[in-house]
Amino acid sequence: MCAAGIAAGPGSARERLPAADALATARTSRPSRGVPPYELGAKEGIALINGAPLGPALAVPLLLRAEALLEHATLCGALAIALTDASLRPYAPRIGALTGDPGQLAIHDRLWSLLEPTPDRLTDTRQAPISLRVIPQVHGAAADFLGHLRAQIERELRAVADSPAYLPPMGTEPEGLYSTGNFHAQYLVLLLAAASTAFTQVVNLLEKRLHRLLDARFSKLPDQLTTDPGRQSGVIVLHKQVIGIAAQARMLAAPAAVHALDGSTGQEDFQAHTLLVAIQLDDMLSALESALAHELVALRQARFLAGAELPAPLEAATSRLAEVVPPVTEDRSLAGDVERVRDLVLSGRLIGGVRSPTVWS
Repeated sequence: MCAAGIAAGPGSARERLPAADALATARTSRPSRGVPPYELGAKEGIALINGAPLGPALAVPLLLRAEALLEHATLCGALAIALTDASLRPYAPRIGALTGDPGQLAIHDRLWSLLEPTPDRLTDTRQAPISLRVIPQVHGAAADFLGHLRAQIERELRAVADSPAYLPPMGTEPEGLYSTGNFHAQYLVLLLAAASTAFTQVVNLLEKRLHRLLDARFSKLPDQLTTDPGRQSGVIVLHKQVIGIAAQARMLAAPAAVHALDGSTGQEDFQAHTLLVAIQLDDMLSALESALAHELVALRQARFLAGAELPAPLEAATSRLAEVVPPVTEDRSLAGDVERVRDLVLSGRLIGGVRSPTVWS
């Protein structure tokens, strides 16, 4: 049924090997036997590749991954707000209540809990850049799209997408096989595509936020977060990489679900492109994951330079970052730091153990 599997291997945590070998060596409650391959029943083979059944199977891990990454992005936003000493007024939950958008209000509530506001942080100070002030609006819109996606997945999982479908007699409609179009997962595909657009904005916002963090005029920290301005380049390379990641994300936002081509001599003349759209969103989330790793390395450096203690939830996050990223006190490659932080993001340790699953590995 599949060409390869992942199993524990001698001398390493995981090893790729043929699925048949993995099944043969896997141990169940009866140690003397492996796991027999699953034998597909009637119509199950096509259900694995057909549009409507395939859609929810791809969408569920994409949804879980997107939710975990959005929580990481909101954590990064809170760290940037705190480290630049921005006013907390734009994040008050009653600001979110003014719009009535549930996703936006949820982000307001989350930021408020991470920032642990005190009266001195609620003063009427100079406005922060828009990229800091609109975190609830941008992340909230993405959260709303994910809510719609979750609701549609739940409907799709209960739906009958067979074509033909056998139906009993009802009123004037006779018993028999009915050809249907329920295999065409249009609504789910459009929501996946909309999620790609929403997360493009999350990446765009991250790039701007990171640039402001490296600018002393806004952050009140040394330019490029260097310990030796004018002689060391600090972490400027992180922003340069994120510029490229943001450009990649914008290319991935091009709609893939709007193409319709003839096939099967005209019988199959309209497509939802479920797999293509799912791959597109998966690549978008990979771009965000990489951008988050770069931003978190910069935020760890900002915490090192800022000195002042952060609110408890943010201090806990930067302490975990400090375990895998040493401060940048002289120019060096930051590639290893970024990879370690990306692993930290995947582990979910920064957001309370929520892992970020992947569709394809």
